[in-house]
Amino acid sequence: MELKNEDKIKIEIRNQINDNILSKSRIKDVRFTKYEIVEQ
Repeated sequence: MELKNEDKIKIEIRNQINDNILSKSRIKDVRFTKYEIVEQ
């Protein structure tokens, strides 16, 4: 997994959280304590 893809996923997750959950406040960063992608 390339770092570029990880960063893209972080941005997508952050945007989804901001759009769907938070209305007044915004998160500025998404940090992974464990980062795994399982392909089936």
